[in-house]
Amino acid sequence: MSYRMKRSRYTLGFQINNLYGGYAEQLWPGINDAVREKGWNLMVFPGRTPKAPYGFEYQSSVIYDFIKPSNIDALVSAAGTLINFFKPEETRSFYEKFQDIPVVTLSIKIPGIPAVLIDNTKGLIDLVRHLIRDHQCRNFVLIGGPESNMEAEERCRACMKVFEEERIPLDKDRVYRGDFNIENGKQATLAFLSKYGKKIDAIVAANDDMAFGAMEIMKSRGIRVPEDIKVIGFDDVKQARLVSPKLSTVHQPIYLQAKMAADMGMEMAEKGMVLPDVYLPTEMVVRASCGCSVDKALILPWVHEVKYLDLEREKRQRKRIKKAVMRKIITFVNILDYQREELSFYLGNMRKVMDIVLSDHISEQDIMVFLSTMREILKNEYNHGRRINIWLDYIPEILNIVFTKILEPQKQQIIRKLFDNVQSIISDMVQAEDAQAKFELIEKFIVIRTLIASFSSTVDIKEMIRAISREFLRIGCRNLYIVMFEDIQLYEINGQWRLPRQALLYLAIKDRVKINLDDDPCLFPAEGMLPAELFPTEKPFCMAICQLFYMEEQLGYIIFEISEGEREIYDIIVAQISMAFKNSLLFKSFKENEKILVNTMHALKEHNIVLQDISRKDELTGLYNRRGFMTAAEENLELAGRMEKGGALFFADLDRLKYINDTFGHDEGDFAIKTCAKILTRIFRHADIIGRIGGDEFIIFTVDMDVAGVEKIAARLKEQITLVNQEIQKPYQVSISIGWSVFTDKSIKDMKTLIQEADDMLYTRKKRGKQL
Repeated sequence: MSYRMKRSRYTLGFQINNLYGGYAEQLWPGINDAVREKGWNLMVFPGRTPKAPYGFEYQSSVIYDFIKPSNIDALVSAAGTLINFFKPEETRSFYEKFQDIPVVTLSIKIPGIPAVLIDNTKGLIDLVRHLIRDHQCRNFVLIGGPESNMEAEERCRACMKVFEEERIPLDKDRVYRGDFNIENGKQATLAFLSKYGKKIDAIVAANDDMAFGAMEIMKSRGIRVPEDIKVIGFDDVKQARLVSPKLSTVHQPIYLQAKMAADMGMEMAEKGMVLPDVYLPTEMVVRASCGCSVDKALILPWVHEVKYLDLEREKRQRKRIKKAVMRKIITFVNILDYQREELSFYLGNMRKVMDIVLSDHISEQDIMVFLSTMREILKNEYNHGRRINIWLDYIPEILNIVFTKILEPQKQQIIRKLFDNVQSIISDMVQAEDAQAKFELIEKFIVIRTLIASFSSTVDIKEMIRAISREFLRIGCRNLYIVMFEDIQLYEINGQWRLPRQALLYLAIKDRVKINLDDDPCLFPAEGMLPAELFPTEKPFCMAICQLFYMEEQLGYIIFEISEGEREIYDIIVAQISMAFKNSLLFKSFKENEKILVNTMHALKEHNIVLQDISRKDELTGLYNRRGFMTAAEENLELAGRMEKGGALFFADLDRLKYINDTFGHDEGDFAIKTCAKILTRIFRHADIIGRIGGDEFIIFTVDMDVAGVEKIAARLKEQITLVNQEIQKPYQVSISIGWSVFTDKSIKDMKTLIQEADDMLYTRKKRGKQL
């Protein structure tokens, strides 16, 4: 495999399921630091998990079609977040699309693609053994990841290996398969508590988010962690140090993993070569959630000066301790990947600190020097944008090395108190950082509130664009682009998607300057993301591209400059813009229909179109609800009378819904209802009015329909039921019964009569067993 060279500024692509969350937060700094050092651009593709069965989340993955050699020069793919719902052949097909780009994957090995991999076994094995041997845990439950995820399987096998070695049985009922999110942790814990009550010693979660979900449920049930049940996770995300109790977990060097992957991808692009896989170790991190005591020494008194006896023995001991501590420090700085000048500053000051800690006696002057030196170190860390919180775990590790060599309690006390003061300094810095972040967050929420207010006062897309431009420029946005497809593109979860050839650029802010589009959108080839001249060139950029969609409808996409603290905010803004644009398109569609029917229908007020549409829709299926159906059907029945046209009303019923709910669960029941809605929308015309008026009851009103047309509908319904059941491959069959009432231009009936006749016919057909 070889890659062509490019002479202009390179762009690294970063493919991940989300802009935010514990895992993304740890990957982000590594990727960001790597591209900054190289002077590359960074384009992030946060397209969620393809084929994810959570509402319309799968729609976001359309942005992966923009990952092309014409748009990026190398790609880092967080494969562990992307392939959870893929079969092996689907995974191969997914990555084959990027075969002309240098790709490096994170955590998951894809055949033929270099990867930076994590040892998922050692740290987890050590931590599970710690629960068994040090805390005498015997009754375990395991919250695992998806069976299709290789990382999840490695972690599961590691746990099973320990249980087998320690002769602890673990049957299949004690293993729950989740999807690495907090909700799965909650669901698993509720299931375990329902079955086993408090007959559980420990919960082992395959990642920290699921552990957080477990802890939240236990807290709500009055179950104490770790006194009643111990909990461990995997990842060591930032929140693991902030929850109460702090989470015992497995630390994986995510920052280093991300940075190495980015460096590998960039090197492959620059040198036209393929690099070998890299494996990184993990280690257990013991905190309070597994039952280990913490911070017991915080109540010890402050001692200003202590002198020690047997100085010769002390000197020999000090040398051994200092060597051990400096080895730990070297490991720490390697993880943080310091630059040469930072490394010299850091190691020199840490040697000064350790000289004070291990001196014959510690005077008040020594204390002042110690604290001022640590402040300088931490200030330097803060100024370089490093994560100060990591020191809260790093300091106890240093103390552990020191205390294993020092037996004198009085000396341990003074050393402990020195580092307690350092932890207080860290806490103050973190609070100051959080306060600044909160202030910036408030500013961003003001922008969101202003935009929502603007969107609610207009359905004109140009007005919306002007509001977006105004607010983003006000907060110092550097680059922002909004692109819409020429026509709405439908994309179903199991359907085929093709990127439209043309797109319309509605808004362009480049290097803080709004580009004049003469109030008309600019047409350009969609696969290029933007017209080439609009990409920033003044300095390297860091931007993300997100889809704009509403349910199954693809509207377009937005490209924006992002920074460390704004990722969550942009995710909210993207959702708001999608909804606003959809409302605008709905309004435009209604206005066009109004022009066609201007002589036969009452004029509809512009601002009420969107509001009425929302209030008339069934939330589960997107069809009309009872109120919406009756309103639209009565209007069309009146119109049919004036135009002397006949029609029909159909009453449909989803068969065996109770059986599906009772046997397979209400989620499957909801799926069956949505499948029924999909079948009906396929067989009826776009102009027909379809509604869901009860749990399993649907109603359809049609104009220009006679008896022959009704028979065709019945035949098409039977065909679609057979076809859809083949598509969905469920352990049950979706079946629909239907009845109807036909009226002619000579025998117009009222709506109540039509509904009663169709319902009676449905009842008769079901009673006779004539289900379609």
